[in-house]
Amino acid sequence: MSELILICTSYLFFIPYQRQQAIAERRKRLLAIQTQLDEQQEQLDRESSAIMMDIKAVGLTDNNSEEINLAVNTYQEHHELGILQEQYVKLKSQLALLDKKLADRYGDRYQEIKQQWEKAKTWYNQKKVEADASGVIPLQQKQIEIEKNIGELGSVAARKEEQIKQGFKEIWKSKDSVIKR
Repeated sequence: MSELILICTSYLFFIPYQRQQAIAERRKRLLAIQTQLDEQQEQLDRESSAIMMDIKAVGLTDNNSEEINLAVNTYQEHHELGILQEQYVKLKSQLALLDKKLADRYGDRYQEIKQQWEKAKTWYNQKKVEADASGVIPLQQKQIEIEKNIGELGSVAARKEEQIKQGFKEIWKSKDSVIKR
């Protein structure tokens, strides 16, 4: 009976292992395909850039040369915008995946931290708008307050110093009068 349980248990552990192996193999193939696609996209980008540079370098002298240059520049800007949009979409999906992983891993604690972060961002943006509206930079305002406080503390310290000196003078005079008698 124990041998049967051992065989069943080992079989149950073997099935998830096979699934994990299959998933790992699929991920490996997908990564290879993605790498190949990225390389082909880079090559296509280099070729299209080279073609556009060749078109610009030809230096046509007729009335259409400015239009051709404008078209080439527009194409390049559109192409760069497309690349930036692709990267943005990739980053956004990676962020969503990271967010999901963190939520799965840390649960309620992650949600609390995320809410606190959102509150901090809201507070910061509100303070930034208030500072822009008032025309005073909070750092400069704080520096002015600190300088004012330091000035007040300096004057208090000077008064206390004068009182202490006066006290010492009186003590010295009373000591001298006691000695003279």
